[in-house]
Amino acid sequence: MKTRGNVVLITGGSAGIGLTLAKKFLQTGNRVIITGRDEAKLKQVKVSYPDLITELADSSQESDLQMLAEKYGDGLPTFLQGLGLSPNKAQPYIAPAKQDSDYEKGL
Repeated sequence: MKTRGNVVLITGGSAGIGLTLAKKFLQTGNRVIITGRDEAKLKQVKVSYPDLITELADSSQESDLQMLAEKYGDGLPTFLQGLGLSPNKAQPYIAPAKQDSDYEKGL
């Protein structure tokens, strides 16, 4: 993977591991989109890092992941989801048009 000029989407990127990775990707010349469920946290992060793109979204909700796939999917080579412990065990989401048969089989 090239390290500059990527579009990177990080779910749960408003704090913790997700925010740390978002800052690193941003510092190395990437376009970074973070999502989170807490609008206040997202706004706070945006003030500190105005080049970050923030989206209010819950990665455990298929409708939110579908919205992100439709909005950013074509230019999105890097997608980091579930970077930490989640009590609801959210499953990775891949837009139907981009599904891979090995993924569908669970390989």
